[in-house]
Amino acid sequence: MLHMKEKGVGDMQTNIERILDEALQQKLEEGRAIGLEEGRELGREEGKRAVARKLLLKGMDIPFIVETTELSEEEIERIKRELPKQ
Repeated sequence: MLHMKEKGVGDMQTNIERILDEALQQKLEEGRAIGLEEGRELGREEGKRAVARKLLLKGMDIPFIVETTELSEEEIERIKRELPKQ
């Protein structure tokens, strides 16, 4: 009888371990997906800033750059201040 109880406890531990492992794997996958999306968004924003820098260097006006890149005027002004002085 004791052996059956031990086996039952062992099976329960195995099931708990399996459930925890599955939950961990699911959370890791969710975390990766969130991280990928955040990385993509950061890349898109950096791309917009790179375009804004190029347009500023070409002498384009700020309202045009705001319209083109969808960055705020404040962000364009910040980028402009960071450009090397010519």
